[in-house]
Amino acid sequence: MKSDFIIQLLNTIGVKKLIGVIGSGDSFKIAESVIHAGGEFIETPNEFSAPIIASSMNKVGAGKNFCASISIRGPGMVTSLPGIYHNFLEDLKSLSISESLSDIESINSFHKDFDLESALNSVSSSTKPIKISLDDFDYKFKINDDIRMVHLTSGNDIFFSYRRSSEEMCSNQNEKSGLLQKHKLLVVGKRGIQQSEVITLLNTHVPFFLTPAALPYINLNLPNYLGVWTGMEQFKYLQNDSNFLTNSIIIRLGVMKRELLTLKENACHFDIPLLPDKTKMNLSQFLEHFGFNSASNEQTVIRNLREKIAFGSKGWSVFTAIFILNELEDDYNLVFDVGSFATIIENYVVKVNKLRLHSSFIGKFMGTAASIAIGVSVAEPVVPVMCLIGEGGFAAAFSEITSIASLQLPVCTIVFSNNAMHSVVSGKTIKPEHLNKYLPVNYAVLEKTKIPDMPVNFAHSSEDFLNILSSWDKKSPILIFLKFKEYDYVKGVESLR
Repeated sequence: MKSDFIIQLLNTIGVKKLIGVIGSGDSFKIAESVIHAGGEFIETPNEFSAPIIASSMNKVGAGKNFCASISIRGPGMVTSLPGIYHNFLEDLKSLSISESLSDIESINSFHKDFDLESALNSVSSSTKPIKISLDDFDYKFKINDDIRMVHLTSGNDIFFSYRRSSEEMCSNQNEKSGLLQKHKLLVVGKRGIQQSEVITLLNTHVPFFLTPAALPYINLNLPNYLGVWTGMEQFKYLQNDSNFLTNSIIIRLGVMKRELLTLKENACHFDIPLLPDKTKMNLSQFLEHFGFNSASNEQTVIRNLREKIAFGSKGWSVFTAIFILNELEDDYNLVFDVGSFATIIENYVVKVNKLRLHSSFIGKFMGTAASIAIGVSVAEPVVPVMCLIGEGGFAAAFSEITSIASLQLPVCTIVFSNNAMHSVVSGKTIKPEHLNKYLPVNYAVLEKTKIPDMPVNFAHSSEDFLNILSSWDKKSPILIFLKFKEYDYVKGVESLR
């Protein structure tokens, strides 16, 4: 596929922004063409973040295919693969480009051979890439609901298209005797969540949990929303005091196989696929069969447990910080990373517009929040962004944070810190003499130095945090370190997990 064809394709489908790293070959020519057509090229510090930034922009852009990522051949493409894999796991619409050697005979002289097809095959184990020749190519192509990921290369007459798997989830039908006497734990996933029947059901009295992936699709202020389902360990304290889990049945609607949800094999559960073209059942009637005909007792039990966990953390804690963000009246996009603090966010964030939530919900890629924040902010520059990361995620995203500063994006980067990297090292067992051993160098450097055009602030209390937030102009970048004592930082996380 020659660069001229890619240029024509990008123009046809309306790509206005190109994100990534370019060299002096075809990638330079492609970027130059986008700029000459009135578009923009944004350089990233590395190829890993480019696909994530591009897909985040496409997500916020309501399906408009206006952004693509680009990388140079060989090592550049290898570096971008984790970002492409992140997009695949999260089911995000993604268009990526890499350049190839125009003269295949020059490989032995100038560059090592690189098997692009095998590399892209490694991204997806469940769906195979589809080769399409130029003769069969339709210039009206767009990344629609069936075609989620496309990769173009300037040296071959093919492109790779990854289709979303239409495979139904397996259903584990256990014994149905005594179902009406069991606690009902309804878990709703992302797949099929847009169906009106499901939305109507959840807007009634039925108590339900969400998977992390479904958070942006449901009103989190519903009184019957019980929090995020993190697996069986979520109820270990109830299990210690009673037979709550033994006397429960777990009903999962539209939960994807690859979501990280633990479920013991002997737990009574039903998996119900909610694929739009496959679902024929009436969900209300089905769930009524399980006894969902009135407000359930477990709703009160679980809500009391969650409130005990949250409000038992008095004083300055992660819970306090999340509650402060919940109370903000301004419209903003909330991006959060992976880690102990993120478990609390998933369970207790309620105030933000549901479509404003962004994270690595399924793949749980640590260090992606800053990249997502860049994409969201560039796509919607008038809406400020709250980017929440932990110490481990900060170590991985240091370069992206400097990009936020250089681009002068309205992003407030909030670092949750207890100087022990709890999610990475385990805050319960770390010894005092090892307390600072695992801190990344970048973390220590940033605390002592200033990034140009990015103020660095430190909050040791609720008052500090509120004062810093109130002074932010919401038009330029700012960095806030939330400093917690180790015990206050981890309090409540283990209960949720």
